[in-house]
Amino acid sequence: MSGKYLLDTNILIALFADNATVKSQIAQAEQSFTRLKYKPQREHKKAMTLQEVEQAIMQLPPQDVAALRDWLNELDAENWDRQIETDIAAGRLDTLADRALQQFQDGQCRDL
Repeated sequence: MSGKYLLDTNILIALFADNATVKSQIAQAEQSFTRLKYKPQREHKKAMTLQEVEQAIMQLPPQDVAALRDWLNELDAENWDRQIETDIAAGRLDTLADRALQQFQDGQCRDL
């Protein structure tokens, strides 16, 4: 190594995360940087098209396809639950619930 200083990547990550403990320890060091002006550039990646996603999935091994299917099913269930909760809170299902209760009270329901 030809440089005078070595800075661990964990320390860099902590600095970018604005970790107060690491900043304090560096400030107390005998020799330290007075200012770190580096700001990482975020890479702007183009989103994949649906066709690209489909092609990528076709190249996955069967166990990864199964794991992806499970993850998508879970995501779909979570989205459905969130939508139902939103609809209930907004009163969008009140009419249906009232009708179902009335039908039950009127004996129009049967055991499954």
